[in-house]
Amino acid sequence: MKKSRRIIVSGDPAILNDDLLRGLVESGFEIDRCPEREPSIGDIRAKLPGAVGYLFGGFEYLDVETLRCGDSLRAVSLLGEDAAGFLDLNAAKEMQIQVTNTPGATTNAVAEFIIAEMLAHGRRMAQVICPSSSGTENHSNRQARELSSQQIGIVGLGRIGLKVAQSLRTAFGASVCYWNRSRKKDVEDALGIQYKDLNSLMGSSDFIVITIASDNSTEGLLGSPELNLLPFGSSLICVSKSRVLDFRVLLDLLKIGHLDSAWIDWFDRKFHLDQISDSQLTRDIESCNGRLHLSAHVANDTKDAWDRMSTMATRSLHSLLTSRSDQYEVRS
Repeated sequence: MKKSRRIIVSGDPAILNDDLLRGLVESGFEIDRCPEREPSIGDIRAKLPGAVGYLFGGFEYLDVETLRCGDSLRAVSLLGEDAAGFLDLNAAKEMQIQVTNTPGATTNAVAEFIIAEMLAHGRRMAQVICPSSSGTENHSNRQARELSSQQIGIVGLGRIGLKVAQSLRTAFGASVCYWNRSRKKDVEDALGIQYKDLNSLMGSSDFIVITIASDNSTEGLLGSPELNLLPFGSSLICVSKSRVLDFRVLLDLLKIGHLDSAWIDWFDRKFHLDQISDSQLTRDIESCNGRLHLSAHVANDTKDAWDRMSTMATRSLHSLLTSRSDQYEVRS
């Protein structure tokens, strides 16, 4: 009997298009696309039996029970870096399923998003551009601040945090401090940035940027003690999964006006709704008076980033299925 060479493809077909997948087809693999851009777990479990590969371009999560349906599954290639956020890596390892990701593919996009938000907030662009309630435009912008006059704190100095630090220092001459699980003295010397312990960083920053990887060790990293250290009038941007911080405490600080603003790009709704009902969440957001901004993981959402991710992931899957190795294999 002919051995299966079927590959499941999830995500936007405009990104993972036929031209991109041609190399897999020419190597004898059959492409089996999920019918929806965001397939249900039931649909995925129905497709998995007999499939040898999974090109992961959607937002689903492959838990242990789902992975067990892949009786022939050998490789999963993720369009993204946070593999642990999309599948159970321990289960994949136990089942001898190799996993790859696309490290660095979204670094520029996410760093640009952070800098853009900092500039837009600091220069009060919404107030300047939008007409006031009286119908006349507000040209007064004397509360605006330049990045070079602010103390910026970065939580997590991985690829994205480093790119943000480099941009802030070289382009704007901003004062940058950071906390990371491991200190990086070579970066401190090269960029002129300062390491601080987490509490000192939180207590001395006008702008906190959270880019740290989301995993079991960082869940709840920024709880009530840490968030309450933030100075009055400070702001926060989080591009990590929002479970790294206590969302309830953040809401309270915004509602009383202690924090000027917060932007959460990767709001983990299922996680936080264990603590907050849907209706209560809506009321809480409204009570923040425009200080809270939630977005659905859009920081990396550029054509350039998706092109890089799709190319890297497709090549990695081909490599795993033909040679059982790839430079971007995730070691859990």
